[in-house]
Amino acid sequence: MEERKEKSYSRSALADALDLSLKEVTEILLAAGWILQDGDNWQLTAKGEFEGGFLRESKKYGNYLAWPESVLSHPIFKIERDDTLSASDIGKSVGLSPRLINLLLEHCQWMRRVHKGWQLTAEGLALGGVQHENPKTGVPWVSWPQSLLANDYFQSACVCLSNEELLSPCHSLNGIEVERPQTAAFLSWCYLSDVVAAQNIANSKRPNLVFDFFLPKVGLYIDIWDAGLKPQQLAERLERPKLCETLGIDYLVLQAATISEIEEELPRELLKRDYEL
Repeated sequence: MEERKEKSYSRSALADALDLSLKEVTEILLAAGWILQDGDNWQLTAKGEFEGGFLRESKKYGNYLAWPESVLSHPIFKIERDDTLSASDIGKSVGLSPRLINLLLEHCQWMRRVHKGWQLTAEGLALGGVQHENPKTGVPWVSWPQSLLANDYFQSACVCLSNEELLSPCHSLNGIEVERPQTAAFLSWCYLSDVVAAQNIANSKRPNLVFDFFLPKVGLYIDIWDAGLKPQQLAERLERPKLCETLGIDYLVLQAATISEIEEELPRELLKRDYEL
């Protein structure tokens, strides 16, 4: 193997020097035809070798592809950085899952679901949304400008869904007035997720047994236990799990009904009952 004395850069070193992610550098090299992937290994193409790429040997890391310092100024790396936000980026900022962010943006009528992905509406385009397409699958997706996080309509929708800063009485995203912010969050989640939910439903086996919610598609009764319950109500509900088990009632308790608890627990519970979101 030819010994080289000049400074060289691995893909990760290129990423650091160019202020790009390793994924971005890899995608650029692949698109330019400089490298190929063979299983878990990367191979240098004739074009990549022509551009100065070579195989470097390391006792610590094994053989890897490397590039001379001159490639740092190569035109393939002269890209415009995309500073728009993905659903995942937005979710991290507001404390919601990417799935809920996409559904929330659909609720705002800024995009719509198509082909297992998302497409901008005219309103979303006017707001600064950018349409993308996965190069491998063709599935469309959308990114958004930083200004979306300051949009009043979006902020109010996030507050309604996360049940933070809500005062009683309050409204769920689908316009239902309720007394508890936990109820607003639960009904908003069901609305976005296309899950039919009924409130204050009695069970046919015990008509005086009234639950906070009933999901008819799976026959699941749900109660929310929160700090707002009176001592008598709490004492009564402490007996419910055992009573429901005796009566054969499918019953679930949500301790606080924060949106993170609902989003983590309910899809799993629904899947157990053969209902997939």
